[in-house]
Amino acid sequence: MFRFVFSKWFYALIGLGLIPLSLSWGRPALRWAVLVYDVLLALVALADAKLSQLPDGVDIRREFGGRSAIKGETEVKVAVENHTPHPIALQIKDEYPP
Repeated sequence: MFRFVFSKWFYALIGLGLIPLSLSWGRPALRWAVLVYDVLLALVALADAKLSQLPDGVDIRREFGGRSAIKGETEVKVAVENHTPHPIALQIKDEYPP
């Protein structure tokens, strides 16, 4: 199971909302506009997370060629299995594990 991670764009857009918020002293309408902006941004992020989930029957796993060592090369394969009757198109990004 993959965990949801906010992107750099999400944090940049949240930061962009701080600009009008810092100018909202004495302007309650501007504060409400920033609140609506933040709520919409959160809803878009949740919708993106929901739409980005793999369909049932699709499995992705990382396979290691051997034990990994510091500064040592290890072959890593990403295996994708589609057990659904429909073809799918994926973009896969693999990163170093934490």
